[in-house]
Amino acid sequence: MSLLEGRHLAPVPTGPVARPSDAPETPGSPRRRGGLGRRPGPAVWVGLAVALVALVHVANLNGWPAYFDDEGTYVAQAWAVYQGDLAHYTYWYDHPPAGWLQLASFLGLPALVGVEPSITVARYVMVLYTVVTALLVYRLSRNLGLRRGFSLGAMLLWGLSPLVVFEGRQVMLDNLTLPWVVGAMALVTSPRRNLWQYVGAGVCFGVAVLTKETAVLAAPALLVGLWAYAYRPTRAFGVVGALMASGLVIGLYPLYALLKLELFAGPDHVSVQDAVLFQLVDRGGSGNFWQVGSDAYTVLDSWLFYDELLPIGGVVAGLVCLAVPRLRCVGVLVTTMAVVALRPGGYMPVMYVIGVLPFAAVAIAGIADRATTAVASRGPRLRLAGRAGLVAALLAVVAWTGPTHADRIELALTDEGTEPYDSAVAWMDANLERDTRIAASDSYWSTLVNLGWSSDGWSGPIWAYKLDGDPIARRANLPDGWRSVDYLVLDRTILDSRLTLESKPQLSRAIRHSEPVAEWGERSTLVQIRRVVDGPAQTKLYDVWRRAQ
Repeated sequence: MSLLEGRHLAPVPTGPVARPSDAPETPGSPRRRGGLGRRPGPAVWVGLAVALVALVHVANLNGWPAYFDDEGTYVAQAWAVYQGDLAHYTYWYDHPPAGWLQLASFLGLPALVGVEPSITVARYVMVLYTVVTALLVYRLSRNLGLRRGFSLGAMLLWGLSPLVVFEGRQVMLDNLTLPWVVGAMALVTSPRRNLWQYVGAGVCFGVAVLTKETAVLAAPALLVGLWAYAYRPTRAFGVVGALMASGLVIGLYPLYALLKLELFAGPDHVSVQDAVLFQLVDRGGSGNFWQVGSDAYTVLDSWLFYDELLPIGGVVAGLVCLAVPRLRCVGVLVTTMAVVALRPGGYMPVMYVIGVLPFAAVAIAGIADRATTAVASRGPRLRLAGRAGLVAALLAVVAWTGPTHADRIELALTDEGTEPYDSAVAWMDANLERDTRIAASDSYWSTLVNLGWSSDGWSGPIWAYKLDGDPIARRANLPDGWRSVDYLVLDRTILDSRLTLESKPQLSRAIRHSEPVAEWGERSTLVQIRRVVDGPAQTKLYDVWRRAQ
């Protein structure tokens, strides 16, 4: 079989199509890059784009957005790794632990020079993951055949999106998952088509699933990409290698639970079975996106508040990508995640959108690249009309999203959403003894421990939800229930849902039997410190909830 025949075995081209800007230089031709007064090479533009993304994400990092409960949980769990545990409370398999294991490996570096682990320090780790993801978005775009300008556009469209800045700064498992998923996709679409790359893609996918279980939704897209880009005679080996590698990595999780006798449900111990049932069956649904007033509608509205182009345009472009062989794997990923999000009655966390946004940006840039190529191949009149149409479409998109993007980026760079948090911490530092039992959202845990409170989870800062969520430990350490708590710190995490409070009797009683002593911010940034009083109820739960609305 000739080399030419071997090339025809591949169903789609395996690398970027050579274009005038990509063609190699010939002897005697003028050099187009490098040297004084000549155009900068691709690496320079990529470096400048990555630097811009990093700058936008790191500016005002400790001021916006306000700290979130999950951020504190993952930082506290990373802190617990140094103590030989997987969580600062009972680890109940709600998520695989690879995410905070990675976080712990990075937080250990500043700890060597005396910088204690905190949410702010962990947010800098998120910027590092964002930079790596941005580079991988560019690499994936090039692998899919996008020209350099459109590949840079995909990177910037993702990295500078206000929604990505908002979600990407926060210490979320989804952000830790991104480079592994995008990296796996870049490996399976690589034009080199080496078997080790497919094994590496399987390892990356396995780590992604052990970082955040929702990464499993990328599996169909990875298989489609591998099947389309792999060399046909060795395609089966590539698929088997990827599946075996990912299976071996993911298998470490149930193996760990099995060795601890916690794989299946049983009396007086946590289990993977119980955690899976909670996540898939017992957890309350968020309603539907189109149902005004539902949790899902509120989540969608929060996404579109920051960016309408990526969520809406990305889904539309992803559907179009299904018809383009070179871009089909990206279309499959975007469509799969959109279908799961639209399922009726499912639970929809606000961070779900993080996993689809890089691929939405690639889909939009890919369709734009295809459109400009199609226009350039037409006759003079059609070419002129097509270019005019593309320019008009671009101007319409800029007019649609430009003002919103500029306003939201300004918010990210100037807002002080964490100021009430800092004020509450300063008040507790100045006015409370270190043996005071404080129940608060988990975002306060590592900060108070760094200030001298105990780290055992019960004699120091108490994760408020554990008053009801960890009954075995509570009976052993807080025998008087809510009466064992001295102070409450209420913020949006606790006050966000009246139903959540009413479903947690210990936390609700502590709130009802408390009186306010200090308060900062209002509504979305409200932080209130309350002293727990052992006696008649001091306030109504509804009044406290309404105060935050």
